Amino acid sequence: MAPPTNDPIIDFHGHWFPPAVVGGRPAGLPGALKDAWPLLTDLEAQLERADADGTDVKVFNAVLSSIVPAATVALQELPSRTNDELAAAVAAG
Repeated sequence: MAPPTNDPIIDFHGHWFPPAVVGGRPAGLPGALKDAWPLLTDLEAQLERADADGTDVKVFNAVLSSIVPAATVALQELPSRTNDELAAAVAAG
C-alpha cells in the first residue's frame, strides 16, 4: 500500500446515464450492466459514494451505446440531449 499523500484522487472512469434521456432498466442488459443500472442513473448516489471513498474529483461520461436500449428521446437527439444533461449537472454542481 502506498503511503498517503496530499495529492488529489481523481476517478477518470465514471458513467452517468441521465434520467432525462433514459427510462427504467431495459430488458436484455448484460449482467454487470443490469446490476449497476440503478447506480448509473443516480448521479447523487455516485457522488456520495465517491466522497465516502475519498475521491476528490470524479469525471463522468455517458456511453451512448449503453444508453440506446433505454433511450426515451429520439436517437438523433440522444447525443445532444445527453451532453446538455451532463453540462447542466456540471453547472449545478
